[in-house]
Amino acid sequence: MYFEDIAQQLRDLMKPADVGATKVTTKAQDGAVDIEVDVNSANHTLAGSVARRIDLLDGVTLTAKGTHSAELSADVETKDFLTNGLELKLTGLSKEGVANANAEAKFAIDAVAVSVESALSGGSDITASACLAVDDATTVGTQATVQASSGGLVDWTIGAQRKDGPTTLSAAIANSGNSIECGVVSELDTKTTAGMRATLAMGGERNSLSFALAMSKQLSSGDVMRVVHDSHGDTDVTYSTSLCDGATATGCIRLANKGHHYKTGICVSMGDK
Repeated sequence: MYFEDIAQQLRDLMKPADVGATKVTTKAQDGAVDIEVDVNSANHTLAGSVARRIDLLDGVTLTAKGTHSAELSADVETKDFLTNGLELKLTGLSKEGVANANAEAKFAIDAVAVSVESALSGGSDITASACLAVDDATTVGTQATVQASSGGLVDWTIGAQRKDGPTTLSAAIANSGNSIECGVVSELDTKTTAGMRATLAMGGERNSLSFALAMSKQLSSGDVMRVVHDSHGDTDVTYSTSLCDGATATGCIRLANKGHHYKTGICVSMGDK
């Protein structure tokens, strides 16, 4: 488990609804081609992209990408290529070279996992993390961003997670110690998951406490409904249903407390099995 995997189940449950967007994504039957169309009704624009994955060597994958505006880029990813447990990834390679590219390295061995990420352009900040599995149920880790020019810490986070049966507890000191976040997510039964997250923000003129509650439920029809309510009074409702074999439609609505208005969004995904 890497540092970013700590509290991942809770983040997925709490994920904000993709309101104000209309997206259609599809995958080829072999899973090597992705197509995405993004409709921005507010700006009356239509954006699209196509990605093609090619296996260059055993453990080495090239993903070529193209957009509606003829922007071309490529990602290269290796897994267990040089040694077991090592993953390398280069993203954003283009005709300009590596000017806008990012590099990421991950290495996991036994109970320890480390990762390093940075843009390849000179003077870019470097983000590194380390994670330790204390036992089968407990994981602790830290992440820090270092400014390349000065060598000083820009941001740091310390996090921990403990899983006890169907319930997972997580806690983190984030934003360089200026916020504390605690959360719990539990599988109430095979079809129902609920969670709660509380965040204490410090460092300003006064401390502020916020929270969010969420629940995901698979209905008897097989459809999935997810509801997220936060302390600001906003409520997100997401509903996913199967259109046919391999095609899923997800609609969402956000009921905003301020102004008593709402926003909607929809995503159709085809080719997922």
